Amino acid sequence: MIPAHNAGTDNKISCTVHGEGRLVAACQHIVQQFNDKIPRGANWNYFEDEDSFEVFCDKCNEMLCNVKGPIPESVKQKMGHAIICEQCMDQVLALNSMTRFN
Repeated sequence: MIPAHNAGTDNKISCTVHGEGRLVAACQHIVQQFNDKIPRGANWNYFEDEDSFEVFCDKCNEMLCNVKGPIPESVKQKMGHAIICEQCMDQVLALNSMTRFN
């Protein structure tokens, strides 16, 4: 199971396993991957001005790529929303044979 996360300030998050780290906005399918260890893709972005990340599974990333303008509520509902720490994101990336450095 994914560790518990509590949002802090300045785009920081507290993880019960990894301690304080940078906040990662994620779709619900990233959390599912963490829990069931079934790869569904992991497409991530880093926002330097906010010092934060986002990560989405392949299906959610495809939905977002097809959106022009604001994200419709129907897409947001399909994606779900979760916050995790960057170390938890790294574990999902590894599950998908990726790192932040390749």
